[in-house]
Amino acid sequence: MTWEIASVVAKSVAPILGIKIQTRLTPADINKAVEQGLKAALMREEPLAPEQRLFYYSAPDAIAFFLEDFFQDREVQEELHKPLQEENKAPLTSLLVEKFKQVASNYAPTQPQDSFILPWMETFVKTYTEKTSSYLQFQLTKDNYFQQISNKIDHVKFAGMLVATQHGNHSLKLDQIFVMPEVEVLHPLESRAFHPQVALPGKQWQPLRTQTVKKTLAQYLSAVKTWQANSAKSRNVMLLGAPGSGKTTLMNYVAVMLAQKQPEAMGLAPDLDWLPILIDIRDWVEYSDISILEYARQFAEKTLLVKSLPKGFFEHWLEDGRTLILLDGLDQVTEPAKGEQVVGKIKDFIQQFPNNWVILTCDNSSYHNSNFIWEFYRNE
Repeated sequence: MTWEIASVVAKSVAPILGIKIQTRLTPADINKAVEQGLKAALMREEPLAPEQRLFYYSAPDAIAFFLEDFFQDREVQEELHKPLQEENKAPLTSLLVEKFKQVASNYAPTQPQDSFILPWMETFVKTYTEKTSSYLQFQLTKDNYFQQISNKIDHVKFAGMLVATQHGNHSLKLDQIFVMPEVEVLHPLESRAFHPQVALPGKQWQPLRTQTVKKTLAQYLSAVKTWQANSAKSRNVMLLGAPGSGKTTLMNYVAVMLAQKQPEAMGLAPDLDWLPILIDIRDWVEYSDISILEYARQFAEKTLLVKSLPKGFFEHWLEDGRTLILLDGLDQVTEPAKGEQVVGKIKDFIQQFPNNWVILTCDNSSYHNSNFIWEFYRNE
């Protein structure tokens, strides 16, 4: 019940807070900070005796209505704006307590005592301020993460015989040369006799058959995103292709376009706020004892050279379903025992953060001939 009250109130309050000021935080971040602050304040009272609780005489619906009224107050909102605009600047607790009492006077003739209100408000303010500070730091890190993806990945170097060019360059940016490929969309079937390039499960990780209609991956993702908005079905996509068909280049392109805030280049909404997490499976399996999450951190710090990656950075986006997880090269795992271990770790990771999109690439021949890859299609 505590979480439900916090969620309802935050969804009502956060949009108002976000539109009245300039802040680096997204509406989702503001909602999360308010929600976490309310949850902490409400949960603080759970171990107390009923008569010691601030809202002892209130029904859950009444608590939500009261808190919504409280947060609608102009001066209350001005205090809540402080940490949104300046890191670690906390709202003034004493003012919030007085405003709390003013709003409470409209609900009951008997005023709650300061000794009840103050610890509740202190808990809310402390948690809300800490969360907004963390989320602001995450946004700054995200900007650096995006910049480093563009710096490190957004270049294609040409191998082979050197040929003189007008500018003497032997590399180009991905968006200068990349052409979105056509893909085949697949539907459930028990047979393995198909050669797909993209698989969209009707149920999680089910075998698929080829559909005759072809479209670019951009068109496919756009259509699937619309479909997913009204569906609880899987968001996991398997991308198949022959060696050298451009699977890795495509994964890099997707990551770069999201990092450059150009989701429309892939047919997605221009205001889409996804964090790409690019996992080179061949590189990851060399570190057999680390999780996907730890590999993502090491890749960001050691390969992308992201500055001071804060604790909980990836979890922040993953828990909210705001990431696109790009797992490239399942076919690079050739040992069956190792493959089963890798598949298990990937499935566990997806189940741990189930609200995110996942694109997994694999070679056609490996897909048909490796039993461990088909473990993806077994229901849990």
